[in-house]
Amino acid sequence: MKLENFDLFIQCLSSDGRAVAEFPCQPRAIPGQSVVCVCNADYCDKIEREAPKANHYVAYTSSKAGLRFYKTTGQLQEAINGTFPLTALTLNVSIQYQAIDGFGGAITDAAGLNWLSLTDTNLRQSLIDSYFSSKGLEYTMIRTPIGCSDFSSRKYALNELPLYDKQLSNFSLAEEDFNLKIPMFKAAIKASNQDIYVIATTWSPPDWMKVSNGISVCGKLNPDYYQTYADYHVKFIDEYNKQGIKIWALTTTNEPSNAFLATMVFNCMGWSSTDQLVASDPRVLNYIDGVAVHGYADLVIPASILEAVTNLYPQLKLMMTEFCEGYLSPTQKVLLGSWDRAESYIKSILGNLNFGAAGYVDWNLCLNQIGGPNWALNFVDSPIIVFPEAGEFVKQPTYYAMGHFSKFLPRGSKRIHVDIYKSQYDLNLQNVAFVTPLNTVVVILYNPAAETRVIIKLGSQAATVLLPAQSVMTVEMVLDQ
Repeated sequence: MKLENFDLFIQCLSSDGRAVAEFPCQPRAIPGQSVVCVCNADYCDKIEREAPKANHYVAYTSSKAGLRFYKTTGQLQEAINGTFPLTALTLNVSIQYQAIDGFGGAITDAAGLNWLSLTDTNLRQSLIDSYFSSKGLEYTMIRTPIGCSDFSSRKYALNELPLYDKQLSNFSLAEEDFNLKIPMFKAAIKASNQDIYVIATTWSPPDWMKVSNGISVCGKLNPDYYQTYADYHVKFIDEYNKQGIKIWALTTTNEPSNAFLATMVFNCMGWSSTDQLVASDPRVLNYIDGVAVHGYADLVIPASILEAVTNLYPQLKLMMTEFCEGYLSPTQKVLLGSWDRAESYIKSILGNLNFGAAGYVDWNLCLNQIGGPNWALNFVDSPIIVFPEAGEFVKQPTYYAMGHFSKFLPRGSKRIHVDIYKSQYDLNLQNVAFVTPLNTVVVILYNPAAETRVIIKLGSQAATVLLPAQSVMTVEMVLDQ
């Protein structure tokens, strides 16, 4: 094909595109940043997935300039072989990798407090729907603390008294469970049309179960209470099950290396690598289904390090169970409208998925305007920030960053191989692609630079899409045309 005919080829692919307006973002410009989308008792933006038609694609775009799930459709054309001055992705559905278990966020005491601070019941329901319903991000996972985390209004554990109670005779859920977390759980479960996988994590058991590690206030589990600690988790599972909330997975300590930091200020408990593997006893693997990781070192440690797990233990699930933004900022824990923070999420999710993660769970579902409450003053940002006095909440760019994955990669989707040719203009373009249980192929593209066009080849057909500057796009096509 001669180069002079190439522009005509592009025009044919894009001329069929159309924009679809449903319940678009109600934008509020933030000086020096991108926009936030405002939700109140009368209005909140929604997004409906549009099933792609044969020989067509559907694309959803969010950008620094203010697009939020901007939907377009276009017609597929015959894939043309050869070298062109555009970036081209060739999708190979015959090479498949890990399956997706889900995406989600955390129900903490802080999230429950902020959700309930919205006194209008319609607005409160809109926040739940924004995450869990078919008109929202369709989250299918929730993480929650066993006892408190730092995102609580007080420090506590379960069965703190009587001391040294190996039988856990006084075990019961806290008032925060009944008044804050469980109501939010039930609302989420009701709003979702899918099973919610719940991951429960202990930040720290009662102090009487621990011994000092001589470095921080966290301490380590006293070996005399190993069985008691196991029972502690079983009792929590039983109590939540009585409330209609089934626990899918447990991680028995949050960020165990925190306990070896002299500067640690919130509740934690340490495990060395030797402790966690019980002196490398091979029988341990009979009781472990997966490995949970957090994303706070993504800026300095490449995601390829995850292959150290997937290559050695391919039978284990790899799950990202916590990430947030704002933790590094000394002054702006919540930065409304930050596209930089959205890009941080996008790059983190892409890296984790491309190196084997079966899911990605964000931190607090919602926080207040200072990034709390947090009894240790360890404030951070959240995809949704509530303003109860104004009767509204706002959706940050990070909310849409999560949604470009969670909304379009249902449970059971499998990552597929992508061969990519990058033009000199798109060297920083990133992508990941999946085949879904809906008989579609989904491609997520991240463009951190100037506006560009990209060809996506699937079998004998191809879509050419226009990515705005500094944007993320999700493209969906029918698998069998």
